Amino acid sequence: MTRTSTSVKQTDLPHLKLRGPLTLVDNGLCSLRLRPNLEQASVAGLGKPTIVHRGASSGYSLPLYAADQELFFKRNLPRRWDGASDIKASIYCYLAAAEDDHAFRLQIGWERTRNSINQVVLDTVQLIEIETNTGALAAQFKSFMVDFSGVNAIPYDMADHELQADDELSIRIRREEKEGIKDECTGNIVVTDVWLDFRRDKLGAQA
Repeated sequence: MTRTSTSVKQTDLPHLKLRGPLTLVDNGLCSLRLRPNLEQASVAGLGKPTIVHRGASSGYSLPLYAADQELFFKRNLPRRWDGASDIKASIYCYLAAAEDDHAFRLQIGWERTRNSINQVVLDTVQLIEIETNTGALAAQFKSFMVDFSGVNAIPYDMADHELQADDELSIRIRREEKEGIKDECTGNIVVTDVWLDFRRDKLGAQA
């Protein structure tokens, strides 16, 4: 018996032809995780914060804030974002020295710039801070994820600082003095990565 095969043209397959993005609702909503871009030129030019390496990992060593001991990032707000939910930020870091029941405080300063003509570039900075306890007998190089979410997320609807797609979101990270009852960490805090999480409700958006 001779078998014959039939080929299926691509045009015969079911497909969807769209104009513009699909808007997702209910269970179709998902999270979009993006890394903001680090302003490396200032770190390289000033030599601050200090870049440190451990194995194949690299990071930026933050002492308590002093002049130039800070990191700057920027990220254009994506069109896939729903434009109606706060933005979560996550800072990944580790201890440069062993700490016993101490604490450190990381601060995010943020502001938005409208990427359109006839707009004023703001010189203000909005602040959110989180204090983290190391726990007892925390080993050197113990890692943490400092989660700026919930009431500590970047608000999308803050009066006079409302966020919208295509805005440039600028972020500054510092280590500030703690406020709780725990003793301050004696060693530096090494920041290895920063991520932003957006509530996504579109497919096919341009960015």
